[in-house]
Amino acid sequence: MRTRGDYARTLYFLCEDIKENQLHVNRIESQLRKTIHKTTPAGLTEEKPKHRNKIVIVDYRSRSLFLKELALLSVDIDNFDTVLINVSDRLSTDELLRYGNLKGLFYRHEPTESITRGLTEIINGQNWLPRKVTSQLLYYYRKNLKPKKPPIVVDLTASELQVLRHLSNATNNKEIADLLCVTEFTIKSHLQQIFRKLSVKNRSQAIAWADHYLLS
Repeated sequence: MRTRGDYARTLYFLCEDIKENQLHVNRIESQLRKTIHKTTPAGLTEEKPKHRNKIVIVDYRSRSLFLKELALLSVDIDNFDTVLINVSDRLSTDELLRYGNLKGLFYRHEPTESITRGLTEIINGQNWLPRKVTSQLLYYYRKNLKPKKPPIVVDLTASELQVLRHLSNATNNKEIADLLCVTEFTIKSHLQQIFRKLSVKNRSQAIAWADHYLLS
Protein backbone atom coordinates (compact mmCIF):
# COMPACT_ATOMS: atom_id res chain seq x y z
CA MET A 1 0.00 0.00 0.00
CA ARG A 2 1.38 3.42 -0.99
CA THR A 3 1.63 6.08 1.68
CA ARG A 4 0.97 9.78 1.30
CA GLY A 5 4.65 10.63 0.82
CA ASP A 6 5.57 7.75 -1.49
CA TYR A 7 4.25 9.20 -4.76
CA ALA A 8 6.15 12.48 -4.38
CA ARG A 9 9.68 11.23 -3.77
CA THR A 10 12.08 10.20 -6.55
CA LEU A 11 15.27 8.22 -5.93
CA TYR A 12 18.46 9.01 -7.82
CA PHE A 13 21.76 7.15 -7.67
CA LEU A 14 24.73 9.39 -8.45
CA CYS A 15 27.22 7.69 -10.79
CA GLU A 16 29.86 8.50 -13.40
CA ASP A 17 28.25 6.49 -16.20
CA ILE A 18 24.51 5.78 -16.20
CA LYS A 19 25.06 2.84 -18.59
CA GLU A 20 27.38 1.05 -16.17
CA ASN A 21 25.78 -1.93 -14.47
CA GLN A 22 25.41 -1.10 -10.77
CA LEU A 23 24.71 -4.54 -9.31
CA HIS A 24 24.31 -3.45 -5.67
CA VAL A 25 21.89 -0.68 -6.69
CA ASN A 26 19.97 -3.10 -8.91
CA ARG A 27 19.54 -5.46 -5.93
CA ILE A 28 18.23 -2.63 -3.76
CA GLU A 29 15.89 -1.50 -6.55
CA SER A 30 14.54 -5.03 -6.98
CA GLN A 31 13.73 -5.42 -3.28
CA LEU A 32 12.42 -1.88 -2.95
CA ARG A 33 10.14 -2.32 -5.97
CA LYS A 34 10.68 1.31 -6.83
CA THR A 35 12.78 2.75 -9.65
CA ILE A 36 16.17 4.18 -8.73
CA HIS A 37 17.17 6.55 -11.51
CA LYS A 38 20.86 6.55 -12.44
CA THR A 39 22.24 10.03 -13.04
CA THR A 40 25.48 11.95 -13.30
CA PRO A 41 26.11 15.15 -11.33
CA ALA A 42 25.31 17.15 -14.47
CA GLY A 43 22.11 15.18 -15.03
CA LEU A 44 21.02 15.84 -11.47
CA THR A 45 20.79 19.56 -12.20
CA GLU A 46 18.20 19.14 -14.94
CA GLU A 47 14.81 20.52 -14.00
CA LYS A 48 12.13 17.85 -14.19
CA PRO A 49 8.84 19.04 -12.69
CA LYS A 50 7.67 15.52 -11.90
CA HIS A 51 10.92 14.85 -10.05
CA ARG A 52 11.12 17.91 -7.84
CA ASN A 53 11.51 16.05 -4.56
CA LYS A 54 14.78 14.23 -5.14
CA ILE A 55 16.44 11.79 -2.79
CA VAL A 56 20.04 11.42 -3.94
CA ILE A 57 21.92 8.21 -3.10
CA VAL A 58 25.70 8.65 -2.99
CA ASP A 59 28.21 5.81 -2.88
CA TYR A 60 30.63 6.98 -0.20
CA ARG A 61 33.56 5.45 -2.09
CA SER A 62 33.03 8.01 -4.90
CA ARG A 63 32.04 10.98 -2.74
CA SER A 64 35.11 13.16 -3.41
CA LEU A 65 34.65 13.07 -7.18
CA PHE A 66 30.94 13.84 -7.01
CA LEU A 67 31.28 16.66 -4.50
CA LYS A 68 33.95 18.24 -6.67
CA GLU A 69 31.82 17.95 -9.82
CA LEU A 70 28.76 19.40 -8.10
CA ALA A 71 30.86 22.31 -6.86
CA LEU A 72 32.15 22.96 -10.40
CA LEU A 73 28.55 22.96 -11.62
CA SER A 74 27.64 25.45 -8.85
CA VAL A 75 25.14 22.95 -7.48
CA ASP A 76 24.46 23.14 -3.75
CA ILE A 77 23.95 19.64 -2.38
CA ASP A 78 21.87 21.22 0.40
CA ASN A 79 19.07 21.39 -2.20
CA PHE A 80 18.64 17.63 -2.00
CA ASP A 81 17.86 15.00 0.59
CA THR A 82 20.90 12.71 0.54
CA VAL A 83 21.61 9.11 1.48
CA LEU A 84 25.11 7.66 1.88
CA ILE A 85 25.78 3.98 1.18
CA ASN A 86 28.94 1.88 1.50
CA VAL A 87 30.32 4.01 4.33
CA SER A 88 33.43 2.28 5.65
CA ASP A 89 34.03 3.95 9.03
CA ARG A 90 32.42 6.36 11.43
CA LEU A 91 32.47 9.87 9.94
CA SER A 92 33.42 13.09 11.66
CA THR A 93 30.68 15.66 12.26
CA ASP A 94 32.32 18.05 9.78
CA GLU A 95 32.09 15.43 7.06
CA LEU A 96 28.50 14.54 7.88
CA LEU A 97 27.57 18.18 7.40
CA ARG A 98 29.02 18.16 3.87
CA TYR A 99 26.15 16.06 2.52
CA GLY A 100 23.32 18.54 2.70
CA ASN A 101 20.14 17.30 4.30
CA LEU A 102 21.45 13.87 5.25
CA LYS A 103 18.47 11.54 5.59
CA GLY A 104 20.15 8.15 5.71
CA LEU A 105 23.52 6.48 6.20
CA PHE A 106 24.35 2.83 5.58
CA TYR A 107 27.65 1.11 6.32
CA ARG A 108 29.39 -1.21 3.87
CA HIS A 109 28.59 -4.34 5.88
CA GLU A 110 24.82 -3.75 5.98
CA PRO A 111 22.69 -6.25 4.03
CA THR A 112 20.47 -5.19 1.14
CA GLU A 113 17.38 -5.90 3.24
CA SER A 114 18.45 -3.33 5.83
CA ILE A 115 19.11 -0.68 3.18
CA THR A 116 15.76 -1.38 1.54
CA ARG A 117 13.93 -1.03 4.85
CA GLY A 118 15.72 2.23 5.57
CA LEU A 119 15.03 3.70 2.13
CA THR A 120 11.35 2.84 2.50
CA GLU A 121 11.21 4.90 5.70
CA ILE A 122 13.15 7.76 4.09
CA ILE A 123 10.75 7.84 1.13
CA ASN A 124 7.93 8.16 3.66
CA GLY A 125 9.49 11.18 5.33
CA GLN A 126 11.58 9.63 8.10
CA ASN A 127 15.32 9.72 8.78
CA TRP A 128 17.37 6.51 8.91
CA LEU A 129 20.59 7.33 10.68
CA PRO A 130 22.64 5.25 13.14
CA ARG A 131 22.24 6.39 16.75
CA LYS A 132 25.85 7.61 16.96
CA VAL A 133 25.35 9.74 13.83
CA THR A 134 22.12 11.18 15.19
CA SER A 135 23.88 12.02 18.47
CA GLN A 136 26.72 13.73 16.60
CA LEU A 137 24.33 15.93 14.62
CA LEU A 138 22.16 16.76 17.63
CA TYR A 139 25.23 17.79 19.61
CA TYR A 140 26.34 20.03 16.75
CA TYR A 141 22.93 21.71 16.41
CA ARG A 142 22.55 22.23 20.14
CA LYS A 143 26.02 23.72 20.44
CA ASN A 144 26.14 25.83 17.29
CA LEU A 145 22.61 26.72 16.25
CA LYS A 146 20.86 29.21 18.47
CA PRO A 147 17.13 29.21 17.84
CA LYS A 148 15.44 32.54 17.45
CA LYS A 149 14.25 33.97 20.73
CA PRO A 150 10.59 33.01 20.96
CA PRO A 151 7.85 35.46 21.78
CA ILE A 152 6.61 35.58 25.36
CA VAL A 153 3.73 33.34 24.32
CA VAL A 154 4.50 30.64 21.73
CA ASP A 155 1.48 29.87 19.62
CA LEU A 156 1.57 26.08 20.07
CA THR A 157 -1.53 24.07 20.82
CA ALA A 158 -1.60 21.58 23.69
CA SER A 159 -1.34 18.71 21.18
CA GLU A 160 1.63 20.32 19.42
CA LEU A 161 3.39 20.78 22.76
CA GLN A 162 2.84 17.09 23.53
CA VAL A 163 4.39 16.09 20.22
CA LEU A 164 7.30 18.48 20.73
CA ARG A 165 8.06 17.05 24.19
CA HIS A 166 8.10 13.49 22.77
CA LEU A 167 10.48 14.26 19.89
CA SER A 168 13.68 13.69 21.89
CA ASN A 169 12.72 10.21 23.12
CA ALA A 170 10.92 8.83 20.07
CA THR A 171 12.85 7.67 17.01
CA ASN A 172 10.01 8.10 14.50
CA ASN A 173 6.49 9.40 14.01
CA LYS A 174 4.90 5.99 14.63
CA GLU A 175 6.30 5.82 18.16
CA ILE A 176 4.89 9.26 18.98
CA ALA A 177 1.56 8.31 17.38
CA ASP A 178 1.38 5.17 19.53
CA LEU A 179 2.21 7.12 22.69
CA LEU A 180 -0.50 9.71 22.01
CA CYS A 181 -3.02 7.25 20.54
CA VAL A 182 -3.35 9.12 17.24
CA THR A 183 -2.43 8.40 13.61
CA GLU A 184 0.97 8.97 12.01
CA PHE A 185 -0.68 11.47 9.65
CA THR A 186 -1.81 13.50 12.67
CA ILE A 187 1.77 13.56 13.99
CA LYS A 188 3.11 14.66 10.59
CA SER A 189 0.52 17.45 10.50
CA HIS A 190 1.47 18.61 14.00
CA LEU A 191 5.17 18.58 13.10
CA GLN A 192 4.57 20.75 10.05
CA GLN A 193 2.82 23.30 12.24
CA ILE A 194 5.52 23.09 14.93
CA PHE A 195 8.33 23.68 12.40
CA ARG A 196 6.46 26.66 10.95
CA LYS A 197 5.66 28.26 14.30
CA LEU A 198 9.16 27.80 15.70
CA SER A 199 10.87 28.84 12.44
CA VAL A 200 12.91 25.63 12.34
CA LYS A 201 13.58 23.33 9.40
CA ASN A 202 13.73 19.85 10.84
CA ARG A 203 13.32 17.55 13.86
CA SER A 204 16.85 18.12 15.14
CA GLN A 205 16.35 21.88 15.32
CA ALA A 206 12.94 21.44 16.96
CA ILE A 207 14.49 19.16 19.60
CA ALA A 208 17.24 21.72 20.23
CA TRP A 209 14.58 24.43 20.62
CA ALA A 210 12.61 22.31 23.07
CA ASP A 211 15.71 21.43 25.09
CA HIS A 212 16.61 25.10 25.39
CA TYR A 213 13.22 26.68 26.01
CA LEU A 214 11.02 23.95 27.46
CA LEU A 215 13.39 21.69 29.39
CA SER A 216 16.05 24.09 30.65
